[in-house]
Amino acid sequence: MAIAQVTDNPAMAEGSSIHHDVSQCIHAYIHTYILPLHRSGKVFTEKSILCRIKTRLNQDFDMIGEDAVLIIVQKVLGHGLLDSLIMCNKRISR
Repeated sequence: MAIAQVTDNPAMAEGSSIHHDVSQCIHAYIHTYILPLHRSGKVFTEKSILCRIKTRLNQDFDMIGEDAVLIIVQKVLGHGLLDSLIMCNKRISR
């Protein structure tokens, strides 16, 4: 329900089929295009992952929001990757 409040769209509540379809689409994109690069040693930043997803799936990205996309990325790539990206981004921005 929090997503529905943030996006002002009750159809985007966590349990909705639209949210599920969009999440599956983003999940599939990450598995197909980002995960193989990550496994081969490509270094990503949080911003670069979000940029790639937004470029390819702009409408889907906008429907569920950046926070929901980051949660999906975290589930697919693992908690350690996202934590290390956040730490790396903090070090770079100093």
